[in-house]
Amino acid sequence: KRHGVQTETTATIAVKGDAVFKARTITRKTAGYKKDQQLVIYYDPDHPSDYYIEGEIEDARVTRTVIIVIAGLWALVCVLVVRAVLKERKKLKSKELSKE
Repeated sequence: KRHGVQTETTATIAVKGDAVFKARTITRKTAGYKKDQQLVIYYDPDHPSDYYIEGEIEDARVTRTVIIVIAGLWALVCVLVVRAVLKERKKLKSKELSKE
């Protein structure tokens, strides 16, 4: 933040292309790259616009794993709450039946 304004760091990466991958620059919203850092870019030769920078996949895997763990915990909490509600409901029904 600068003077109360949210700013984004954008890295413009110069690319040494080849006969298939023609991009000369790639832009990423990140602060993780350093000036003159060497990066490896992987791409699909049949679809050169489908590419990723080495390390981005690992970040995506970590994010996916965290999301899966959170979803699993949320599902567990939901199951426990539903079981508790059903158990309480069953108790109330048996109390009502015993009063009659």
